[in-house]
Amino acid sequence: FGLCSQTIPWAPAIRMDGVNDAKRLGNIHFKKSDYLGALGYYESAMSRLRELADEAALRPPADGPQPVRAMLDDVEERNRTGAAIWNNMAMCHVKLQCWEECVGCCDFALGMEPKNPKALYRKALALFALDEVQEASEIVQWAKTLPSVTQDTKTLAEFEGLQPKHAPKQPLSSNPTVKIAPLPPPIPRTSARPKQAPQTSPREWRSPRSLAPAQ
Repeated sequence: FGLCSQTIPWAPAIRMDGVNDAKRLGNIHFKKSDYLGALGYYESAMSRLRELADEAALRPPADGPQPVRAMLDDVEERNRTGAAIWNNMAMCHVKLQCWEECVGCCDFALGMEPKNPKALYRKALALFALDEVQEASEIVQWAKTLPSVTQDTKTLAEFEGLQPKHAPKQPLSSNPTVKIAPLPPPIPRTSARPKQAPQTSPREWRSPRSLAPAQ
């Protein structure tokens, strides 16, 4: 994944409860303005979350309404946690002004929660910074129709404050489509993070892959 041409320190492998533990450690580094260190822990949390999803996919199918409900709740919780981690990573890239990487993280968050206000806001912010005015403006326009945005005065004001520097070149679509990327492949457990981004830009990926267990 794009790392803004800088090496992210690889956090120690953390098992089981490590998702929330790694996320918490990432938050600590973020508050210290150590954004690269925070990214390392957030990626550790996401790697563990994908391992949990893979383990759940290998479990035998559940019988009866209660086990199925528990399985769906588990998937929903993983998606909610995953979206929060990707949002945190996006915010690190905002602080580092790595706009392409921020868009990619927001795409992954939106793959889990398509109407997540933070992911929509940060993606639009990054797109404006990249002078992608048309797409950014459509995201803002669409977000302002969501109850999660309109019913929160602070969130709505944040979207209202996102204004393009120049008028869009084409009329805004009345039904814009937010482009979403799939989840990346599992992160290899190595001593050092990759120094270069993949050849394919995250923004070119389209079909989201849920963390839901395989059918």
